[in-house]
This record gives sequence, C-alpha cells and structure tokens, in this order.
Amino acid sequence: MNRHIVFVTHELDPIVPGGAGTVGAELARRLVGTGHTVTVVLAVPTPPGLTPYGLDVVVVPDTATNGTLVSFVDRSHRIAEALANLIASRGLPDLIEFHDFDIPAWWTLTHREELGLSATRIGIRLHGPVGAMTDAMGVAPPPMGEVGELEALLFGMVDLVMVPSEAMRSWAQDRYALEGDRIVLAPVPIPDVAPVVWSPAATPEFIAYGRLNEVKGSH
Repeated sequence: MNRHIVFVTHELDPIVPGGAGTVGAELARRLVGTGHTVTVVLAVPTPPGLTPYGLDVVVVPDTATNGTLVSFVDRSHRIAEALANLIASRGLPDLIEFHDFDIPAWWTLTHREELGLSATRIGIRLHGPVGAMTDAMGVAPPPMGEVGELEALLFGMVDLVMVPSEAMRSWAQDRYALEGDRIVLAPVPIPDVAPVVWSPAATPEFIAYGRLNEVKGSH
C-alpha cells in the first residue's frame, strides 16, 4: 500500500549536512525505493541547487527580507503554511514526521485543527533536543531556554515520538513524562556491515569517530 509521508527538517544530506539530515535522507530514500511517496519540507536560508535521490523537496526560506534568520516561531509558521499549501494541492499525507530541535512543529501542532490535520498522524523523531543540550552545558543563552521548554510541550502534544533505541525510550519517557504507547522504537537506518574477528587487547583502547562531548551523549 502506497503511503504519502512528509518529513519536515532543517537538514537534508547532502544539501545541509548533519545527523538529522543524514537519517532523514536515508529514510526517505528507502521509503521511495519500496514504493511510497515522500515529500521533504526543508527550511533553509538558501534554496538548494540539487535534489538528492530524486526526492520531492519543498523549500521554506527561513530568512527575513534583510537576510537575517527568522525566529524559531516564525520559521515554524512558515513551515505550517508550506504544509497547508501541500495539503491543498496533494491531499492529506498519511504521516508527517518532524525532527525535534528548534521546534519546527510548533505552529503546526498548536494550529492542528485549523490546518485540517486532526486525522493525520504527526510524529517527532528524537535526535538531540535543545533542552537536553543546554542542561548538559549548564547554560541556556536566549532563546535556547525558551526553545527547550517548547520542545517539552511538543513531545506531549504529538501522536508519536520516535526514538533510536530502548535506552532512549526510557530516557524520553522519564524526562518528558510520556505515555509508553506513544513512544515508537525507530532505529537509525544504517547499511549492513561485515563482522570483524577480534579479541580483547591487553590494554583496552577506545576510539571515537566524530565529536566526543557530553552534549551529544557520546561520553
């Protein structure tokens, strides 16, 4: 059965690199490959010059007339308007999935009935909430503190919260007081890897590829 799935994001590999952009692009590619219809609503300062994997990408400019970035709430308003236009031209999607950070889902969820999305499932994929990052850093410069508080509200309003692991399920349930049946285990799509034959070294050595810090949890 063909389903129409909409991803809403600020990142999309290779247009805007990043973990959320890589996950979203790979999920979209796999869904298209199995016969589903995927639309990506991408909020970026500059329209991209390429469309990866032949995806249907709707660009939402997030800059004001003077070239500065719009506020988090204004950006979420522009995203909601893009979703309304998408629905008017193509009908209601089966699922809309937002990423978590910088509250792209704010306007859509607070104006859900007005947008005609009461019957459409809406999910948020947990990548790296701003609130969790500012807690780890011990400081929340404006407007990051407010964004973290709004993120917590959105997790309580959404139909589904997608988490990459059982450990993150427990963490999200405890931190945001979520009902267990709204948390969905959705592992990050990664290619199959060949097993490596190894034996423990006399002196164990740990190698981290990428950033090793408390903010991203790799510590």
